[in-house]
Amino acid sequence: MTSVVQIERILLMAALITAPIQSGVRLPGPGVEVPLATLFIFAAAAAAGLASRRRTAGGGDAGLGATTAGVRPLAWPQAFFMLAAALGLAALVASRAWTDVLKESVQLAEVALVAPWLAARAVRRDGVARLGDCLAGVTVAVLGLAVLGWRESWPLALSDAKSAVFVVGGLPFLLGRCGGLRRPLREAAVVAVGLAVGVTFGHGGMLVAALVVVALVGVTAGRAGRWVTVAAGLALVMGSALQATAGTNPWSQLSLHFSSGHVRRGYIEARAALLAPRHRPFGGGLGKYLETINELRPLQPLVPDPRDQKIPRDGNCQYLVTLVEAGLPAVVALLTMVAWAACSAAGAARSGGGPGPAAAVAAIVGWGVAGLFCVFVSRGGGVWFGALFGAASALRPGVRPKVLQRRLLPASVVAGSLVLALVWAGEGDAGAVRSRGLRGGLDRRLRVVDLPDELAVGGGILKVEAEAARETTPPFVVGAFDGASGGGALAISEGAGKGTGTATLAFEVSEPGEYLLYGRVWWDDACSNSLRIVISEEATVLTDEVFGRWHVVEAARPHRLTAGTHTVRLENLEDGIRLDWLALRRLEAAR
Repeated sequence: MTSVVQIERILLMAALITAPIQSGVRLPGPGVEVPLATLFIFAAAAAAGLASRRRTAGGGDAGLGATTAGVRPLAWPQAFFMLAAALGLAALVASRAWTDVLKESVQLAEVALVAPWLAARAVRRDGVARLGDCLAGVTVAVLGLAVLGWRESWPLALSDAKSAVFVVGGLPFLLGRCGGLRRPLREAAVVAVGLAVGVTFGHGGMLVAALVVVALVGVTAGRAGRWVTVAAGLALVMGSALQATAGTNPWSQLSLHFSSGHVRRGYIEARAALLAPRHRPFGGGLGKYLETINELRPLQPLVPDPRDQKIPRDGNCQYLVTLVEAGLPAVVALLTMVAWAACSAAGAARSGGGPGPAAAVAAIVGWGVAGLFCVFVSRGGGVWFGALFGAASALRPGVRPKVLQRRLLPASVVAGSLVLALVWAGEGDAGAVRSRGLRGGLDRRLRVVDLPDELAVGGGILKVEAEAARETTPPFVVGAFDGASGGGALAISEGAGKGTGTATLAFEVSEPGEYLLYGRVWWDDACSNSLRIVISEEATVLTDEVFGRWHVVEAARPHRLTAGTHTVRLENLEDGIRLDWLALRRLEAAR
């Protein structure tokens, strides 16, 4: 009869093989699509729990809550990460987005709890040999599909970043298999892998992560002379392969500046994300990165380069996303979990664990570096991270932890992260009103709200139709649109271009004072939802997360205007937008 450990191993390998497949099964009722890898993981957990109930008390395999063969199902770094990330989950619950709550809960359990527990049990008997074979095979498949241009084909739908993070995690295991080949075949395999990585990686940051992996493999895998040669050859091939890459050189993407006077949109988002703990100390909610960052982005007066208007899919920094969604404690907890797993595997490698633990160290560190340039605790990639974390924890040296490791270190990490979060949250701007509660309102300078569809003129409210623009330069155009007041609006069609073109309007202000700006807009999607407006040389940005319908948004901060004519200049930040009208509300009149 097949043992529980064998069933777990089979299902875990199935989960790792199917992790790159981004399609899955849609659950009836909530409508959440569960990836195939997730189904395999939870099926393995259910099978193990059911089988363990039928065994006698002394029958070997234990249930979910017990320790089996020295493998703990929940180590303190995992518990710390789950607890810290629960802040972001609680914020999501407070927003009543129940479908997102289910999706994020499953993903969190998969990454931090279920996958590590299953991996730790499944690889206990034979190290990470089978796990390494599986990861090496999947890495070859992902690289091959990328070279053929089939990476984004159904059912894969892999972005550049997600494809790269799979390769970075599997590269040390693939190199380990190459190192076991005879010399001519080994060198040919290394050259082929280097060419594939160099040609298909579109971002210099992911190439840095891959080179870190190669260097660690060369240093830790034994037979140093051979591996130094392999690592040097692979690094040279990867570098030379960049010359064959079409478009912008991937290394140029590591620069914050495209050209003099312009910055990258990713840099602007990073600056906005660092403000998140001051205004959302407990996070904006798991899965709510876009919504929260667009509330913070108007505080950054920088204009991104026209060539860098959109962030590539999955291309945000994992640590900044975690900071925005779940707060500073979750970032500290994630880094603690990564460091703990890497140190555990390194200890096993030093005690003679063979190439498997060394490859796990390289993979975990490589993913830690890759997290600076992409999101890996996510659908698909999280399965691999969980498996590597579990393998590393299972292969720890069997030394009883000291009191310092068991008590003082966890307590100090938890307490230190909370103190750091409170200090950071208390460094907000002078006079700002802090958020109250998990989904408390931001201070008035940050507020972006969905307002009634019309604003009545009068009572301190001035209004001008966008189609009355005095001057327009492409891609701004005036056209007829259903639902627009008067039937006309100012628009930039999807694909028309970004960063170029202006339009001007004018307001006649009779009374001086502070005025809030409103606009009735239509956004196509999350990458077409902002418009820059300059009033008397003071800029503001209209943006929110309501798509596919006309609605009114309020600007981030008031403008102090004198009596007289004020020219309003509209600047193109993103295409796929429409503007029906603009309005100014005098704040004194609203009180």
